[in-house]
Amino acid sequence: MNGAEDDDAVTMYESVFRARHAKNVSDFFERMLKESNIDEKANHALMKKLERLRSRQDDVSCRHRVLSFFSGLLIFIVIAGFAAAGVTLWLVYEKNPAADLRILLGGAAAGVVGIAFRCAFVSPEIRALREKAESIEESIRQTTAEAWNQVEPLNRLFDWNQPTDLVSKTFPLISFDPYVTGRRIEELETSYGMSEEVDGSVLFTKSGDINGNPFVMVDVRTVEAENKTYTGSLVIRWSERVRGANGKYFTTVRTQVLTASVTKPMPVFPEKRIVVYGNDAAPELKFSRSPTGLAGETGGSFKALKKRSALRKLEKFSRNLNDDSNYTIMANKEFEVLFNASDRSDEVQFRMLFTPLSQIHMVRLLNDTRAGYGDDFSFVKRGKINIITPEHLRSSPFSTDPSQFMGIDVRRMRMIFNEFNNEYFRSVYFAFAPLLSIPLYRQIKSRRTIYGSILDLQPSSWEQESIANYHFNDCFGNAGFDTKCILKTRFESIGKESGPAKVLVDALGYRIFKKTEYVPVLGGDMKLHNVPVVWDDYRVMKKSAKIEIMPSADAARRVRDYDEAAYMKRLSQWLEKSSEKRRSAVNRMNIISVPFQSSRRA
Repeated sequence: MNGAEDDDAVTMYESVFRARHAKNVSDFFERMLKESNIDEKANHALMKKLERLRSRQDDVSCRHRVLSFFSGLLIFIVIAGFAAAGVTLWLVYEKNPAADLRILLGGAAAGVVGIAFRCAFVSPEIRALREKAESIEESIRQTTAEAWNQVEPLNRLFDWNQPTDLVSKTFPLISFDPYVTGRRIEELETSYGMSEEVDGSVLFTKSGDINGNPFVMVDVRTVEAENKTYTGSLVIRWSERVRGANGKYFTTVRTQVLTASVTKPMPVFPEKRIVVYGNDAAPELKFSRSPTGLAGETGGSFKALKKRSALRKLEKFSRNLNDDSNYTIMANKEFEVLFNASDRSDEVQFRMLFTPLSQIHMVRLLNDTRAGYGDDFSFVKRGKINIITPEHLRSSPFSTDPSQFMGIDVRRMRMIFNEFNNEYFRSVYFAFAPLLSIPLYRQIKSRRTIYGSILDLQPSSWEQESIANYHFNDCFGNAGFDTKCILKTRFESIGKESGPAKVLVDALGYRIFKKTEYVPVLGGDMKLHNVPVVWDDYRVMKKSAKIEIMPSADAARRVRDYDEAAYMKRLSQWLEKSSEKRRSAVNRMNIISVPFQSSRRA
């Protein structure tokens, strides 16, 4: 999409970006491997050794289980033999006392032979297998430790920003921040009207800009009430006089299982992943759309029938002049049916945003399920703020936690790193694809991009929540909560540029208390019986803690370098367009050397 305005997002992904990103990811891993100075052949030999040890361990474990079972069976047979001899002796004692000694000696002999066989052959073999298993386990521990030491230089090179850096390298139109700073959220809030308050707890977040226009990707956990049905049962019995086949009455016992249910509220913790994007284009326009189920190349005549029905409804809505809507159907009927943003507030600005070319691109995106994900996103525009909620993000890679790439097997690490990053790019790219399908969004840049600003180093409240969830959610979970927690953060004090920020973390969760409710049910005996139903009573719990958050030196450097590079690039472009007189005036004011010279990279 770098200048190829006529190419839609799907075409560019298939023809350019997919292969380019796969090469960038592969080359990046190989460079890290070379930098780590790891002998891959030696690592492969160590993995083969570990594989052989684990195979031997499985074999020894299998043999140990078989012999243990045989030993237990042998003991059972011996005990059964003694018991059988004793029972036989007791039964035949009065009839044939002479047989007592034979039975006793026979049972004792069988028991002694069984015990001797176990002690002489089975038990030593079991001990030998146990010792061998312990020896193999120790060898596995030593080999694993050796492998970790061998691959440690490579594991140290993984970091949180590599997946997003690779996305930006493949697709330079998208640039990611090292982390979400307070200034980025402030920019979206003050310049574009975004509400900073998040309905839920931020699990993970990334921010950046698309051609200079800011965005935030956020994974949010919310809490909602949902009804759950609990079932209980009670067995009742009663006597009843019935007439038999011979005409006589007799008493019989009837049995019946009574069931009852109660419905009680319970908390659920759904997660949603959204993209919030700010752009000055069409600043008064509002609309919303959600997946229609009508897109895609499959479905046959039934889907075509549903499309015609949807189109007739839109045409009827367009002809209705008795309401306040200004909706006027466009010439591209397929776009109108598939995108279905009939609640738009401004027809002129909507057409300015969705030009005929943009409509074609959007239809291609909605219909494609081979390269992308098809019609799986909702799109809400509220003035300058655009909110995209792609369904595929819920099951796609989202967190860039570097621990998922670490390991001891270089070949497996390479496979995981390549597979994750290729899927991550596809997921992120098609999350932004609805925005990339609108040419006007790529043409308009933010005022910050044009005039410049300096990013601060303090993490935003969103970043703080994601950090708290990553490091402390399990701690709160072990502090008396029986459910997941919703963590919210708030500043206690804001640190200086190089100091930590003290943050209060409030956790909301639930304790479960078992309760029993008795439900009257009419039984077959024509009486009411109280059927017990056990249900979970969820009670809200709140706890708080204090944490300190400070950007790492590397993250702080990346923020400074990111903003400095962007500022210096904009300044140089401005100087190139300026007259010579203006250029010299700027040089005399030392604008170029302030305030970035001391923090520039060597």
